[in-house]
Amino acid sequence: MSKLIKQYLTLLKRELTGTDRATIQDAQSDAEEHLNMALQSELEKYPDKSPEDLLPKIIEEYGSPEETAAAYTQIEARIRPALSYSNQTGGGGFSRFFGIFADPKAWGALVYMLISLVTGPLYFTWAVAGLSTSFAFALFIFGLPVAVIFMFSVKGISLLEGRIVEGLLGVRMPRRQVFFPQGLNWKERIKVLFKDKSIWMAILYMVLMLPLGVIYFTLSFSLNIISIALMITPFLQEILNIPLITFSGASYFLPNWLLPAVMIIGLLLLTGSMHLAKLLGGWHGKLAKFFLVAE
Repeated sequence: MSKLIKQYLTLLKRELTGTDRATIQDAQSDAEEHLNMALQSELEKYPDKSPEDLLPKIIEEYGSPEETAAAYTQIEARIRPALSYSNQTGGGGFSRFFGIFADPKAWGALVYMLISLVTGPLYFTWAVAGLSTSFAFALFIFGLPVAVIFMFSVKGISLLEGRIVEGLLGVRMPRRQVFFPQGLNWKERIKVLFKDKSIWMAILYMVLMLPLGVIYFTLSFSLNIISIALMITPFLQEILNIPLITFSGASYFLPNWLLPAVMIIGLLLLTGSMHLAKLLGGWHGKLAKFFLVAE
């Protein structure tokens, strides 16, 4: 990478100090890609000139770091993740507690926890299978292409997971991949990919998603099923005449005076599970940002 481009990216990052890390990554990736592609095009037109001669004009056309940072700041102020805001902004304790059912962040977190039973094992399987295959074939000629394909797939999965996290948890995540240099041979690509810290962080995240996915799904599914079962117990018992327990041919019913308490307990447990889902969703959003957003 040209020294001028590195300086530009450093200044751009400095100008964006205080903004979201994902925004900084997107801004740097956009700038790096544009400047490199424009430089490559200009070098083809003027092969007798050096990058240092061509870059000042390219940078002037693209915009100074201050102008680029200001543009991204304005865009971020207008475009926020759909679930970045919470509906629970006021009211008493009662309204805040039961208002969780009107909070889209809680529902988004609940959906994320449920689908993590699918995404978690998939990420884990792909990471372990890709690593083992890449290292197993490292001594063969086709080992390098396999490793490159796996590394690029991790970058793609990382971007996809980021979009899921932003869509369901309301946490700003990268909206494009980190720029990758063009025109490299297999050996150079492997060298760049293996030095890319963000890829290894993404692989570690994919491995962690297996236990996290199981925990998230088990908690959300179990708590919600138990809550709903308690809430509909009066309906099942009094209207459908379904007993609480059937054992050795004998049916056991709850006493009528206990049915309202059971329904209230179910409602409280369901409300508490929604608060727990929102809490875990916020925590996982921070975890995903730590692993999937480049420094």
